[in-house]
Amino acid sequence: PQANALVRTLIQEGSHLYVGGDFTQVNGINRTALARLNLSGTLDTSWNPQIAGSSPQVHTLVTDGTHLYVGGSFLGVDGHNLPHLAKLQLSTGAVVSSWKPQPDGTVHTLLLDGTTLYVGGAFTGPTDALRYRLAALDTTTGLATTFDPFAGLSEGITALYSLHKMGSTLYVGGEFFINNRQSILAIDIPTQSITSFNPSLRGSATPLVRAITSHGGRIYLGGFWNNTHGGQVRINLLATDGFAPQW
Repeated sequence: PQANALVRTLIQEGSHLYVGGDFTQVNGINRTALARLNLSGTLDTSWNPQIAGSSPQVHTLVTDGTHLYVGGSFLGVDGHNLPHLAKLQLSTGAVVSSWKPQPDGTVHTLLLDGTTLYVGGAFTGPTDALRYRLAALDTTTGLATTFDPFAGLSEGITALYSLHKMGSTLYVGGEFFINNRQSILAIDIPTQSITSFNPSLRGSATPLVRAITSHGGRIYLGGFWNNTHGGQVRINLLATDGFAPQW
């Protein structure tokens, strides 16, 4: 398979691969920012949601097996006014038009946790609530929940690029400096408070965290930085317990 521009995100579900990015064609066939491939690499020509915008981009995809949540920088889907975030029927690509959070800026990352969709990006909120760069949405209604750990903030966070949940803790990565946390922090979900987790990323340029995962109690980070924890050299990749490098 070939896309004619950047591919930003992939997700596999069943016998299909869902692809998002900046492209306008896949395998020589028109597809704007979103496409579905068969696992053989052929384009599924029956599945074709129309992503609208001057230069639409799909940055992130998640699915619950029935629906596909699409986040990025775009104005709408299939003629519906759905800026930056949409919910589609996975099987057909049809828009769930009643689900319309309509955030006012780019969505860079999504994390699905049961009936809650965590959304990170460069927005100041969905239409129904002020939520600075991070929101938790009800997957049925599309409305913001009461989760609002950055309440009262209006600066300090350029954008959020990655989210990861381990237990009751939400790890948030991006480009920011708040509460003496540089581009990575952890939030205790029940209390909505920022925890003591602080790898202290540093760099000659502003550090960015683009990827987060975990295993065995460790948090693994990927992005752009060159040292951490009192000047210990860890370039762009780090395993940490939140206080000291584990690699």
